[in-house]
Order: sequence, then structure tokens, then C-alpha cells
Amino acid sequence: MYRFSFLCLTLMLFLLAACTEPTATPSALPVPNVPPIEEVDGAILQWENGNNTRYAVTVEEISREGTFRYRIIVADGMVRAAQQQIKVAGVWQAPTVLDLETAANYTVDALLARIRNDVLGLGVVPMDVIVIFDSLSGYPTVVEAKALPTYNENGNVQLNRDLGYSFTSDVKVLIEDTLKTDQTPLLYVTRSGGEEAWCDSLRVFPDGSSAYSDDCREILLQLTPPPDVLAELVALGGSLSSIDETREEAGGTVHLVLQGTGTATADAGALEEAWNLGREMADMLSRPIGAGITLLYTRQGQLFGFDMRAAMGQPASLQLSQPLFGMAVDPNGSLLAYADSEKLHWLDLLTGETGIFFSNLPDSHYLPRGWNQQGQLLLQRVPNTGSSEWGWTSREDPSWHPIPLNEGAFPCDTGLSLNPNTAEFVIAAGGDCETEPGLTLVNIADGSLRKLIDAQSVPGSGVFQPAWSPDGNWIVFSLTLKDTPQNPQRIFLMRADGSELTALTNNTLGVASHPIWAGDGSRIFYSLQGADTGENDVYAYNVTAQTNELIFAGEGIYPVSLSPDDEFLIFTTGTDMKAYLLTHGELLSVVRGDEGEDIRFVSWLDTRTEK
Repeated sequence: MYRFSFLCLTLMLFLLAACTEPTATPSALPVPNVPPIEEVDGAILQWENGNNTRYAVTVEEISREGTFRYRIIVADGMVRAAQQQIKVAGVWQAPTVLDLETAANYTVDALLARIRNDVLGLGVVPMDVIVIFDSLSGYPTVVEAKALPTYNENGNVQLNRDLGYSFTSDVKVLIEDTLKTDQTPLLYVTRSGGEEAWCDSLRVFPDGSSAYSDDCREILLQLTPPPDVLAELVALGGSLSSIDETREEAGGTVHLVLQGTGTATADAGALEEAWNLGREMADMLSRPIGAGITLLYTRQGQLFGFDMRAAMGQPASLQLSQPLFGMAVDPNGSLLAYADSEKLHWLDLLTGETGIFFSNLPDSHYLPRGWNQQGQLLLQRVPNTGSSEWGWTSREDPSWHPIPLNEGAFPCDTGLSLNPNTAEFVIAAGGDCETEPGLTLVNIADGSLRKLIDAQSVPGSGVFQPAWSPDGNWIVFSLTLKDTPQNPQRIFLMRADGSELTALTNNTLGVASHPIWAGDGSRIFYSLQGADTGENDVYAYNVTAQTNELIFAGEGIYPVSLSPDDEFLIFTTGTDMKAYLLTHGELLSVVRGDEGEDIRFVSWLDTRTEK
């Protein structure tokens, strides 16, 4: 009896052992394949001996979390700025700010320490490690770390493939250190972190030059500050002792140093003046002015482009049948409509593709007047004799769609502007050829009209150059007051429904005209000519402050357009077309016209990658 029980128990134990996975022994695990620790320590010593305390390092890492790119800026041994990008479906996404604590794990010192730990087996798990060190500096250029199996708490083998990683790195000298100068900066501004992933610095020198660098975008700009702003900086520095202050702004750190030669200690007001001046100059001198922006204009019936960055004009390779009657570019800046003696054409400005809307009728030609956001091209059909007809066409429906206006309406208008949001436009009438001068709102779909300004609302008025605000809520225009002594022409503003008519200028003499809006709707630029002796100037009306500011002086100057970045104010004077660089107070000649030449602004071609 007992013997039988013992045999059964022995058999059960044997069967249980046969069904259980045998526990691996330490000798069954692979031995890490790593470089000699002397090689790693030699690379670390080489890096330390190089005294590399100022550098930019880019690290691309593949780990279980994904594929990342890190850009770390180290200045005087401390992380100054950092950003990261993630690759999604093979495409790098926009960079974002990386907090400095995480960024500290990707400095060269931290990467070398990580490699040393893995080689010694001090990490979470043993690693096979392949590493290539830079032969000159000693930093790791390529690392491949493959995690090896370990034992779990039950004594069983556990694979750790997800703990492996690989990375490549590239170390460069800070861009600001590549520009050697013996001058001590009057102003030094560095920004670290923030909403735009700052990695930049700005230095302004006593000789009037500046150096702006961004190590994340690998940009170096050397622009000249405006004389008045530089003079303000020199005056402030001459009245104060030096300022060295750090502030937290927009989620990042900004460090400002103002080299003072005076003896007075900056009070709260002087500190704010220094900071405001530093912010203004950092914004002003940190952009490649005009890059990616081309002004389009016609000269003697040919299309030209003027590169604002290179300050260089070049004719377009566009075949035109003379005469050229007009051009218009759509709100996206990608499609050009033009009418010559034969047809109404379109041109894709980005691809160069061309096409035809339709041919001219035997007794008339077409005049493009503008595009709206709905893709409709507003047109006049101008007969050889008689009154114009109005209509529209589009790429999707390239046929003539008449706008049922009253017969002969607006035979010689004094300007029109399309609503940026709806299928409406306003058209102005002034001068001697209109029986009812004023400003009229037109609905493109049904041709319905509504007078916004007429002789009854403003007696004897003539309206010129209307311009719709970017948000579509306001209309600005020039208006002649014929029942007022000297008949001045003033700038007026009103809501798009015709209410709240307000004079922006109060000149009792002369002509205020050609108003244009800034892209953000904050200012309205206009010309004031003949208001009084010596008052031939371009002004800007600040919409929020309700004040007028002199921009620059000049006789016979008429604003035409603002560039898409609000940097350049294009104007005509005589037969010339020029640009005024608003941020620097500089004049730039675009094209000099000969007597009798027909030079006309067309539009802008904006190819900036960041808009």
C-alpha cells in the first residue's frame, strides 16, 4: 500500500517536471559585444581636452518611442536652447520646444556617459554596442545599441529588444562664433526656448552693423539697423551703466546685455526702454528681408518680376500679343489672368502652366479687374465704341457670366475693391464723367446695387481708390468735399454697410489719397499732397490709436501696395516705381521709367516657405 503510493507520487513529480520549461542558466545568455572601455575613455578625454563648451549638436535617435531629431545649443557649458522634431510616416514634423532638462540628456557629455555605462554594463540591460567616434573631437557620430536577453524575476529569459536604440550626431561650432570681430556689442540678446523654439542670438555693434544667428535653422544675417533706432540705442547706452538681465518670456528665457558707458543705474523706466528696444531690434534684424517675395509689374506691355531680396528685376518668359490690356492675380498669389489683343489668358505662377478663358469678340476686349476668394475673376468687356459690360469667369467655368448692371454703369470708375470674404465689390465714381459720383456696393451674383456714398449723404462728393479691410468689415477711401472751402480731398473710413462714416484726415487743403491697408489691418497708409507748404508726405493712420504718423516725405508720391510681409511700401513718383523699407527707413528703386512709359504694378509672387 505505501509502496504503491510512493511510486504514484514519484511518477506525478516526474510528469510535472517534464511539463515545466527548464530554467536557463547564466551561461546560456550571450556575452555583450562592446568596444574596449579604453577606447571610450580615450574619446571622452579627447572631447574634454578640446574644451568644447560652446557648440550646437544635432542628434537623430531611433528608439521604441519613435524617430526623433534633437537640436541642442550649448553655450559656456550650459544648455541654452533646444528643440525637437518627430518623424511621422516618413515626414519630419514642425519643430517644437524641448525643455532644457530633457535636452541635457542629448549634450555630447551626456551621450558619452550613456555609451560608457552601456559598455560597462551599468545600464538597465546589457547591450551590444557599436560606436564610431569623430577622429578629431571625440564625440560619437554613430551609435548602434542592441539590448540583450536578461532574466526576469521568475528566473526565465526575457528579451529586451525594445530597450535598444541607435543614433547619429553632428557637432558644429555656434554660428555666432564663426563671425570674428574685435568690437564689443552695444546690444546682445539671446533667446532660449519659447513658442518658436528659439535658438538665436543678436549682436549690434558700435559701427552700425549687426549679426543675427539661429543655430537651429542655421541662419546668419548681417543687416544694418535703421539710423534712428541705432541712434536711440547709442543714446540709451551713453546715459546708463551696463544692463545685464534675464527674463522669462513666452515660455522661454531671454537674456539682454546693454553695454552702457554712463554712470546712472537704470531705473524701472529705463529698463523697460532697454527691453522694448532689444525686442524691436531682435524682431527687425532677425529676418531675411524680402526673401521669397517678388513684385510683378508691367512695362510697355511686358511682364517683369522684381526680386525684393536681391533687388533685381527680370523679364518674365511670357508671350503676349500687343497691346496688353490688363492683369490680375488671385488672392492666393498663384494664378495670373491677363488680357491681350487676342484672348483672355491664365497663367499658374507656381508651375508655369498656361491656358485660355476665351477669345475676344471682334469689336471688344476684356479688362481683368480682380479676383475674389470664390475664384471669380471680375471683368469688363470694353467695346471699341459704346459702354462697357460687366461680368465674371473662373477656371472651373471659363465662360462669360454677365453681371446685370444698369446699361452704361460706371463707364469711367475711379477705383474698385473686392470684398475679401464675399462675392461683392465696391466701385467708386468721381470726376466729371459720372452723373452720380459716390461709392456703390455691387453683388456679383445678381448685379444688385446699393449706394453707400452719394451726393445726398455727402453733398457734391467724389470718391476715389476704395480699399476693403483684410477682415471685410471696413472700407477706406479718398473723398473730395466740394461744398467745403478749398475743396480738400480727405481719407474717410466707414463700415462695410455704410455706417460710421469717419474722417481720418482733417486737411483743409490738398489731396489725401491712395489709401492701402496693412496686412493685419492695424494701419492705413496714404499720400497727402499739397496740404500746405512742404507737406508732401506719406502717412500711416493707426486704427487702434486713431493717430496719424509721418512715414516719409516726398512730392508726387502715391502708395500702390504693401508686400505680403508688410515690409515694403510700393509707391509711384513721376514715371518711377520705388519701394520704402518700413522696418529700416530705406528707399529702394524698383524701376526707372522714361518719359511717356506705362509702368503698372500687377501683384506679388510670394514663395516663402513660412508665411
